[in-house]
Amino acid sequence: MSEEKQTVAGAYAKMSAHEDLCAERYDRINETLSDLKMGAKWIIGLLVALLGWFAIQVWDGQKAAIAAAAIRPAAEPVVASPRDASFVVATKSVGGEQ
Repeated sequence: MSEEKQTVAGAYAKMSAHEDLCAERYDRINETLSDLKMGAKWIIGLLVALLGWFAIQVWDGQKAAIAAAAIRPAAEPVVASPRDASFVVATKSVGGEQ
């Protein structure tokens, strides 16, 4: 009977040691996941900052194009009076006769 108690006590001791080892492993896994999450947050923040910078560059380019268009005067339409205009009418016959 004492052998059974030692076997049971030994099994409990092994299970306790195993639980302690697993708890330590889970702690290390959680630390690693926390580090990965922090790294992902940094990468997302960097991407958002780059996107904002790109949007500002595009906006500045558009503002320059808008300002250049506003500075140029619009071309005034040329209106000719019917008396000043000379018209040339070209005719082309359809078919073989001219």
